[in-house]
Amino acid sequence: SNGREDGLDGIVDPAGYGCTGERLHTVRIEMRVNDVVIEDRFLWDLKASNNDPELFARQYCDDLQLPSDCTALVAHAIREQLKL
Repeated sequence: SNGREDGLDGIVDPAGYGCTGERLHTVRIEMRVNDVVIEDRFLWDLKASNNDPELFARQYCDDLQLPSDCTALVAHAIREQLKL
């Protein structure tokens, strides 16, 4: 394994994407809220100043039609993993 197979294992090597202005990190969402189980992963660019965990979580939950209870939990999971 070269550590860059799918780009979703921890800190991602920017050279693998041909981009030097990014600092990508994998965020994993694994939670259960009432009868809803959420398992997902995505890349988060730590250098993008317009990335906001709360706004992302709100849109993410709206897009997936998740209960509003999930928004704060998703935002918290993002912040916890990225140490924000």
